[in-house]
Amino acid sequence: MPDDNPTPEAKPTVDDWKAPANQAELDTMIENRLARERKRYEGFEDFKTKASKFDEAQEASKTELDKATERATKAEAEAAKIRIEADRSSIALAKGLTPNQAKRLVGSTREEMEADADELLTDLAQGNKPSAPPKPPGGSGAARGGNDGDPDRQLARSLFGSH
Repeated sequence: MPDDNPTPEAKPTVDDWKAPANQAELDTMIENRLARERKRYEGFEDFKTKASKFDEAQEASKTELDKATERATKAEAEAAKIRIEADRSSIALAKGLTPNQAKRLVGSTREEMEADADELLTDLAQGNKPSAPPKPPGGSGAARGGNDGDPDRQLARSLFGSH
């Protein structure tokens, strides 16, 4: 067990110890003990100041690290956005899409956007062939009390057939 006192000869043994005879002896014993303790902590204020400066430096570098991390995160997000836009433009060019059609491509990967472009081209190709128009609710115009002599209604029937 290490000795807490700086000098081993200053440490009294049980046989050497004697009770103080008066207040002056007690005060002297206490002063000697306090002096030994004060000596143990010499330079403590210097260490405390250095520790404080070290903590401040750590905080400053931590702040710089946080700033650098934030900048890196923003740069990565911007790079991903640019990569998606480049892929979208490249796919649109390869598939023959117009710039307006290219803006409508969705997906977070190149493969997803290529699949979406193929789907868009398929839909556009089918768009030239109109599907059967939906039937109006409630049946024919005559059953609803509509005017069969209306020229607009007759035109619509000639285009879409009578329902």
